[in-house]
Amino acid sequence: MTLNRGFSYREQVGPPAAGRTVHAHLAASFAHSTASTWQDRAAAGEVELDGAVATGVEILVAGQTLVWHRPPWDEPEVPLTFAVVHEDAHVVGVAKPSGLPTMPAGGFLAHTLLAVVRERFGDVHAVHRLGRF
Repeated sequence: MTLNRGFSYREQVGPPAAGRTVHAHLAASFAHSTASTWQDRAAAGEVELDGAVATGVEILVAGQTLVWHRPPWDEPEVPLTFAVVHEDAHVVGVAKPSGLPTMPAGGFLAHTLLAVVRERFGDVHAVHRLGRF
């Protein structure tokens, strides 16, 4: 497996989060990790508040920008090839192999159809997935 490039999760702090600490807000928003895990991530320099590295104890104010820079991770191996079935100046149609996720989710970021099609065709967007259900 190879590491992907990581991902930055960015949010604008809304009124419901105002008054919480960075750690408390992240733990409440992302239940997969505890406040102490977020504290470790902040200590590693992965959390940013308004462009500055956050310690995690800052009190949030509505309108601030909070970012978690998730470090690169290993993604499961999947088939990374696809067939082009149609291409013109406006549309690219592709056939996706079984096992290749269409969009980023569930631990997949670079190993998705969207990512590999963008590598070949640039800034494209998924419009429809024919054949799903």
